Amino acid sequence: MTATQLIRRGNIATRQTVSMEDYLEAIALLSEGSKPVKVTEINSALRVKNPSVTSALTRFT
Repeated sequence: MTATQLIRRGNIATRQTVSMEDYLEAIALLSEGSKPVKVTEINSALRVKNPSVTSALTRFT
């Protein structure tokens, strides 16, 4: 597969890019289970700028 993976959930197929997966992993690690995570924490962990994090987060909603 390429950088885009096809993930099946029931009968619905969704596309999840590797970068989206990176954001989810960073959020999971930074949240320590239940702690809210700030945009600045995510951008520091992934070495990206605030607008990139904000843009990525809007794709998850």
